[in-house]
This record gives sequence, structure tokens and C-alpha cells, in this order.
Amino acid sequence: MQDHNYTKQNKDVFVSCSFDLEDKKVVDLFINSLKSSFNVIKAECPEAKELKEKIIPKISNSPVFCVILTKKYKATDRKGNNINISSPWIYSEIGAAISLSKENMIIFVEEGIKDFGMLSQSYNYVSFNRQKIESNDKKYTKKLLKDIKNYANSIYKNSDLEEREQYKVTTGAGHITIYKDGHGIEDFNITINVLSDSFNRKKIGFSLDACAFKDITLKNFPLEISKDADKKRFSGKTFYARVLSPNNISIDRYEIIKEETKDDSIGLYLYFKTNTGTIPKGTKIRYAWEWSCDGMYPFKKEQLKNASLKKRLDCAECTFELLTDYDNFDVVVNFEIGYQLEKCPFIEIYDGATDEKVDTIESPEKEEDLNYTRYKFRLGHIKANRKCVVKWIPQ
Repeated sequence: MQDHNYTKQNKDVFVSCSFDLEDKKVVDLFINSLKSSFNVIKAECPEAKELKEKIIPKISNSPVFCVILTKKYKATDRKGNNINISSPWIYSEIGAAISLSKENMIIFVEEGIKDFGMLSQSYNYVSFNRQKIESNDKKYTKKLLKDIKNYANSIYKNSDLEEREQYKVTTGAGHITIYKDGHGIEDFNITINVLSDSFNRKKIGFSLDACAFKDITLKNFPLEISKDADKKRFSGKTFYARVLSPNNISIDRYEIIKEETKDDSIGLYLYFKTNTGTIPKGTKIRYAWEWSCDGMYPFKKEQLKNASLKKRLDCAECTFELLTDYDNFDVVVNFEIGYQLEKCPFIEIYDGATDEKVDTIESPEKEEDLNYTRYKFRLGHIKANRKCVVKWIPQ
């Protein structure tokens, strides 16, 4: 499950650029122009050890990645042609942005550079002439600044950055229910504070984990907005969403996000409505949504290694990707009576930018009733950009 929880800091743009003094005038022109639309974030003078420790987290936490490719070295391409290339450090930061699946990119390229690193040259980009900038060609600079502004504004408007300032997620709880035949239900209870009178939608997403059976997909998944969970939730594919409070707000409809919907994942917007027309700033909304599917989880230990799942694993797992701070987040794992465990569930927390493990949570509260054995993890405050991976081993 992915949450999509945003605050005003998500208007940041990380800028990858040269630190050479000879490039300062060119770089400053672009950065100063970007400041009219974004909060500019960039690294200090780079050192190799800092890429993983400092730079990758900054790239990850910024919703927009900008690169200014300036000439650094001369090189020869595969055909023996002489070409200009930029700094290896900038190419490394481009690689980090690509690996982090950054979708919103602003690209400026000095005329004569043919190597874009891992960037496809099909991306929209603005090329620039260094000599005309350095010679203070006013006509050229005026047009270039206009192009920069239009380009930056198009990225801002076409992304969901404006929407991200409209609410803040405060608390949440994720419940996983695993049945002895591998059927699964995941449901979420989220509280948000509305920060803008223009708020009307919230992005959510869900996906199959690597421990799902390999023949299971989310193609043609039945999506429905209803006030109650479908009884089919115990045996098939279902989805529902509803507002728990206040009573005058409800979920009106959903919209599929095509670029985030694939065979194993679905992204969508939930649209909220109220009897009074607009949802006023300061409103606290608590809502829930749930999805279920067959074959989500293994139910025998040998399935982890016998190629029946999407990936061979040591443990079954369910991942919660938390993109911003939570004041409080709880995880509850329910196993149907009869589902045998070799190792009880535990949670590993990873830094979403570096994939380094930062904590392990064991010894959850345990309860049992007629239908389920229940494990409760009270995680409390969770920092932004964390992956909480629930793991267990069936018998």
C-alpha cells in the first residue's frame, strides 16, 4: 500500500548542477528563475561519500528533479565522433533520480551536449547557449527566461504539486487479514486535515507484493464506491471506500490514474463531496478504504522457494510506503484460525531513499478470538519516506 500524504515542503525542486566557478553565472540564471515557482534544494560542493548519505534522500524527498547539464569534458562516442559530456557527479544524480522513479523532471541542456546520462532524449528539455548568457545578450536572455518560466510552470501544473498543499495526513492504521488459503484483505483508516478550501480529492494506491502468487494480477479489478464492504471480500476481488466522519462528507467517485495502474498495481483518486458545496479549510476527515484479492499471500513455507510466487523469498511480506510524517501509525495483522505460523510477524522499517534498514519492531500485542489470531504493532510517530515491511513465515 502506498499513502500519498503531502505538505507544503513537497513544493521543493532538487537541482543537480555544476559547482565550477566558470559555470556559476549560467547555473545562477536557471536557479534564480526556478525560485519563482519552487523552493530550490541542491547539494553543497559534492564528495563521493555524500551521494548515498545526503544527496539521495534530498532527491527522494523533492517531488521535482531538475538537472542543468553544462559542458565539462570532451569525449568520443561509440562511432568515434567527438562529443561534449557533463560532470560524472551530475550523471550520478540523474541515475539516482531515475532509480527513485522521479516523474516530474525539468531538464536544461547546454548546446553541444549529446550525452544525457540515463535520461531519455525524448524528455522535454530547454537547450541554452552559454556564450549568449555570458555575453549578456539581453534579447536572448529575455526569451530564455520566458522559456524557463513556462517550462517550470508546466511541470508544476501538470504534476499534483498544487493538490499536495491541500491536506495533511495525521494518523493512520493499516489492517492486513490473511486467510489459510492465501486470500487477503487490506484495509486502511486515515485521518487528514484539510488545508485549502479547494480540496476535493485524495490519491491512494495498492499493489500486489512480491509474495503474491505469480498467476495473480490486478487486471480488470472491480472498483466500486459504497458505504459497506462487499461480502465477496472473503473470497474474491473487491474494493470499497467510505468517509467515517464527519457525516456531511462522502466519497463521490473515483478516477483511475492510468500511468500508475499496471498489472500488479492500481493508482486512483478518491473524490470527496459535501452537502454545502465546498469542504472548508480546517475540516478533519476520517475515511477508510479496503481491497481484497485471492492469492495475495503464501500459506505454506515451501511456497516461498518453489517458484509459485512472483519472487523467491525468505519471508512473506506486506509493505506500507509512508511518504510523509505520521503523528501516529498502527499496523494490525490478522491470521485466520488454521493459518499456521513458523515465525510470528515482525516489522522492518527502511529508509525509502537508501533502502537501509533503520529499525525492527518485534513482540507485538497478541489477541485471539474465534476467527483470528491478531497481532498489533503500535508504531507511534513515523518519519517521512519510510517503508514499513511486515514479515512472517508460514509453517
